[in-house]
Amino acid sequence: MKAQNVISGQEISRRDLFKAAALGAGAYMLSGPLGSSPAHAAVKEEKWWRAGENWVNTAQYKKKPPYRIAAFCSYLEGTWMSMYTKHIEYEARVRQKDLVKELMILNASTKIPKQIEDIKDIVTKGVDGIIVDALSPTALIPVCREVMKKGIPVVISKNTLDSDDFVQLANDDGVGFGIHGGKWLAKQLNGKGKIICLRGIPGYGVDIERYEGATRVFKEYPGIEIVGSEYGYWTVEKGKEVSKALLAANPKIDGAWTAGGQMARGLVMSLMEAKRNMIPIASEDENGFCKLWKQYHSQGLEAIATAKPVWQGAFAVQSLLWTLQGCSVPHRVIFPAAAFEYKDLDKYLRPDLPDDVWLTNTLPEDILKEMFKGR
Repeated sequence: MKAQNVISGQEISRRDLFKAAALGAGAYMLSGPLGSSPAHAAVKEEKWWRAGENWVNTAQYKKKPPYRIAAFCSYLEGTWMSMYTKHIEYEARVRQKDLVKELMILNASTKIPKQIEDIKDIVTKGVDGIIVDALSPTALIPVCREVMKKGIPVVISKNTLDSDDFVQLANDDGVGFGIHGGKWLAKQLNGKGKIICLRGIPGYGVDIERYEGATRVFKEYPGIEIVGSEYGYWTVEKGKEVSKALLAANPKIDGAWTAGGQMARGLVMSLMEAKRNMIPIASEDENGFCKLWKQYHSQGLEAIATAKPVWQGAFAVQSLLWTLQGCSVPHRVIFPAAAFEYKDLDKYLRPDLPDDVWLTNTLPEDILKEMFKGR
């Protein structure tokens, strides 16, 4: 199957995309100091990018380094967010330490009003540029618009915003994530069967996009019936809890679509405890789920692991620093959904690392092992 790269217009296989993601495709794979012209020239050659009308002239934001920057995260719980923020920290405080004099990371704890107030507070205190992991694609529009009007560049990272009030929005293809898993599941079920869906956080842009993509596929198959859908909040514990309830309420379940690997792991645990047969599960590249997948594959556990790369944190830092140096950047960057199936599992699985490691990370091995030391 081919995936259309919306930035370059090139077609690349999904397998190649996943390999690229695992190696840190996009700007993060570039070497050399960000502030140097060779590094910026190399970016323009990246396959994720396309020069033309999509590029933004950032001359108005140019200022002398070092910079004071802030990243506003929707939440920090769970290792996906820990690894995402670690990529932000490593990029800003290590790789680009000559350009960044201060990095602030703020946690909204899934509270939209708090994220809005945090942004207003930091902007009032003084900041050169901000990265926003928007909790809502609509509620964050006014504050991002206000910040941009003050001449402070906004980079939207790993999430979406339903306006153009940013210098750059860079995100993976959430709808494509849902479509990819949905198509795989429909094929596994030969177009018919009773399924359950485990979603993320209510109202969260990533969850909305992924579920939209999956249900778009399921509508094409009248024989597929969603018998239950619950929010697992991207945690193993909540995923297991809602899975138990769904299993108890539905004696027959033929498959499952999930918006995240943690919840899929909770589902497998629930199936084991209930002594139910394994079912095909559309999941994600969480190490713990992948370990269970390998363990129970001989007992009928079929799966697919689609990825939302944690290296997007580093990508956002690079884009913001390019902007502050007056280098043009693309207004919108979409990383196509990438996934792997069982035949490629051993290429990505990390039995030596904890369950909650995400396999599409580009952290140096020593940083990665130190981060999970003693786990």
